[in-house]
Amino acid sequence: MAADLKERGQEHAAAGRFTEARALLGQAVRLAPGRADLHELHAQVLLELGYTWEALRAASRAVELQPQWAEAHVALARAQRNFGEPALAEASYERSLEYQAEDVDLVKAELQETRLLAAKQLSLGANVRAVVEDKGNKDGGTRDGDKVS
Repeated sequence: MAADLKERGQEHAAAGRFTEARALLGQAVRLAPGRADLHELHAQVLLELGYTWEALRAASRAVELQPQWAEAHVALARAQRNFGEPALAEASYERSLEYQAEDVDLVKAELQETRLLAAKQLSLGANVRAVVEDKGNKDGGTRDGDKVS
């Protein structure tokens, strides 16, 4: 049953129907909570929908279940970065490369971007949890609609 739900969830995700994919993959995870592949795929879909905290939890569970799976570390890194934790994401990307991520060039590019974010975050002080991409606000403050990286 979980395998069927996973397959249908993947089909919906590939077609850009992420809400439907989320529902199917959520059911699959509940049926087979010990399968890292379901948690990792669920994390990807949650990220597409902007459910960063939930994606972080799902990717963390995938890594916990299968700690040497590179793609689980990539999903975790993306969730950490989107959650405003680029330093943690940097470490997760590096771990994914240690375990031979499938798309090494993409992972290396994302790692490089994340290193820049981590360095910027560090330069802003210890209490800064996210770096805001300013889209024209010259004073550097945040506004509604600014993208948090």
